[in-house]
Amino acid sequence: MPHKGVDQVRIAICDDEKQERQLIIDWLQQENISKFDIDEYGSADDLLRAIQGGRNFNLIYLDIEMPGDHNGLEAARILAQEHDPAMLVFITSYREFINQGYKVSAMDFLTKPLNEEEFRETFQRCRQKYDAQHYLLFEKRDDVLQIMASDILVVTARRNYVEITYRGGKEPFEYRSTMAEMERLLSDKGFFRCHNSYIINLAYLKRVYRDKEKQCWAMVSDGEQDYKLSVSQNKWTAIRRALHEFRRGRM
Repeated sequence: MPHKGVDQVRIAICDDEKQERQLIIDWLQQENISKFDIDEYGSADDLLRAIQGGRNFNLIYLDIEMPGDHNGLEAARILAQEHDPAMLVFITSYREFINQGYKVSAMDFLTKPLNEEEFRETFQRCRQKYDAQHYLLFEKRDDVLQIMASDILVVTARRNYVEITYRGGKEPFEYRSTMAEMERLLSDKGFFRCHNSYIINLAYLKRVYRDKEKQCWAMVSDGEQDYKLSVSQNKWTAIRRALHEFRRGRM
């Protein structure tokens, strides 16, 4: 089996000062990230409500001193109790909070006024941890493919192996595995098994439709090549629901 990972980078910025949130957004947009979402929150209470309502994040920038029912440290303790896996970077004007922050497994701290060099050093540490956890490594005797799950378009079943079609690949990568194993690996990373023979990345799903003969189809595209794939009749409702959930950020 390949090493496990996840795909899309989801980032939350929680600070009651809008100018601080915007500064972090500006710096993040200068980073070389192929695919990411950024959510802004003006209070820890808003952040907690979003997460408890189904939003999930890989990285959270969290101000400690904020008005409301919870400050940043209290929100972090709640997330830790709920086993939320997001990396935490605290933002504070007071260094005495640092020891308390490490008790809730903070990745790092940024002190106000924010410094761009410190921000980039911290972000690179977070990114290295993310990459180490989220790349997939498919190994064969004479070939190795290291890839982000987000770059996989389609997994196709063959007789005793699977074909992995991915962005930038001139031809699919053949790998000895079962569809059941691949489904377990990818199901929590924005993928959906639409047919016994296909697992698709919902990020590249452009269209789901029925033709005149009532056959169900999924159109997957990376912008350079389109793939028309059969959808099982009993998956018609499920694939549409999965797409809606994916677009709302709940997969």
